Amino acid sequence: AKYNWNKLRGRGDATSRAVAARELFESMGGLWIKAGQLLSLRTDILSREMADELSGLTYQTKGFAPEIARNVVETDLGKPIEAVFSYWEEMPFAAASISQVHRARLRKNGRWVAVKVQRPGIQVVFARDLRLISGIIRRMRFIPGLQFIAWDGMVRELERMMGEEIDYRYEAANLRRMRKQLRKHKVHVPKPYRRLCSEHIIVMEFIRGVLMTDYLIANRNDP
Repeated sequence: AKYNWNKLRGRGDATSRAVAARELFESMGGLWIKAGQLLSLRTDILSREMADELSGLTYQTKGFAPEIARNVVETDLGKPIEAVFSYWEEMPFAAASISQVHRARLRKNGRWVAVKVQRPGIQVVFARDLRLISGIIRRMRFIPGLQFIAWDGMVRELERMMGEEIDYRYEAANLRRMRKQLRKHKVHVPKPYRRLCSEHIIVMEFIRGVLMTDYLIANRNDP
């Protein structure tokens, strides 16, 4: 983080400073990613380069131990993994600072599913980050020329985002709502298995596909 901060304070052009800012936010992870994404919307105070870079913030982290993920799943389900899944892939195929995702197969119907497992202790990390970020944001109001910005509104938005990020029942509900609303537009949304979803895990239909960002880049560069 210190190295990225030094690069951010350097005399490089707008693009290099924007890249350094993105890397700094990504290196801190947690709620800082959400704060950077929220800040990227403020094109009235950020340069185009900075706004573009911060909008592309992603989580860069390694997954946590398989036995920890297994414990989270079994605790929330209230039964051994083998009682629910006929196959469980111990190593995750995707990971972020908040969670990681395992591939599994339901014992009941044989369907392949993706199981999103929340990283233990992330609530404490987010709460710590929120206190620090809120303190920084509230001090921004004293900077000349920036008093017109609703900084308190940004803090409230971060608090709302934090609550939804650490309770996966919100995400499961959003999946069900999107699945219903987008069906008429022939957009397929993965089916969440409500009885297997909880505050810390989401079990949803496994679908192979590509990232929308990759599709948009390919469509722009080679239509």
